[in-house]
Amino acid sequence: MPNQPYNMKVSIKELSFKAIIGILPIERKETQRVIIDINFEYVFHKTNDEFIDYSCIAKTAKKIMKKKQFKLIEDAIIFLEKKLYKKYNIYINPYGINFMSSAVILRHQTQGVNSL
Repeated sequence: MPNQPYNMKVSIKELSFKAIIGILPIERKETQRVIIDINFEYVFHKTNDEFIDYSCIAKTAKKIMKKKQFKLIEDAIIFLEKKLYKKYNIYINPYGINFMSSAVILRHQTQGVNSL
């Protein structure tokens, strides 16, 4: 089977960088640490010389996050999914983009302490 397609599943884990994200005034002024996992699928043909450079996907996601300065994580996820599909023809898995920022971690920890 010379041109058999293969369904590939790829994960980019813990892509970490600093960016502006959030709705609070402090979040709009100061960068915070952002960590993204991107899980996607694509069809690979072994006889085809085309391939997906995973480092380009990571660079694209990082560039978008830094440039767009999203207010909501939800908006960031939706935008990234659409852009990555359009540019690389990859299918983001359900729950395929996991997102964490230092503000989310801080809020989560604070809520946990207050509820004790």
